[in-house]
Amino acid sequence: MSKKSLLVLSLLFFAYIGILFSERNGVNLNWGLVKIALNFTFLVAMIYYLYGFFKLSPGQTYTRKFVPILFIVALIAGTQFVAYFIKTDGGKTIFIRKEYQSPKQKQLLLIFRDSSFKLLNIEGRTGTYYRGQALLTSKTILLKSSQTLPQLLFDLNLPNP
Repeated sequence: MSKKSLLVLSLLFFAYIGILFSERNGVNLNWGLVKIALNFTFLVAMIYYLYGFFKLSPGQTYTRKFVPILFIVALIAGTQFVAYFIKTDGGKTIFIRKEYQSPKQKQLLLIFRDSSFKLLNIEGRTGTYYRGQALLTSKTILLKSSQTLPQLLFDLNLPNP
């Protein structure tokens, strides 16, 4: 892999990670489209290097050809790892996941095992995350947050403890 290819792939990786961190407090449809384009670019690069792997030039070894493929796989795995950590607020286990969707609005509520919650409220092309503590009783959930929460639009049928 040339230094130029290495630099381009590294920049794509850091751009993707930057987008993931910028979406920690809210989402935007435009950034979602950019993430899809970056994933497609990684896929094309992987196909290109796989093709090059099987087309061996004189004087090259499979070991030397295998390094770019490992680098691309490591970049893809790294982005998925960071995406998982951001989605679960640091690797927390999701206890309850509820979702509501209408043509104009979407809400996603994640309640974690440590009694914290993350609520995503999307209206139009952008959305905001709300975080706080959740108090679970037998029939109700009390959400405490420093932010003013939007009206919840879904029915919460709690699992049996």
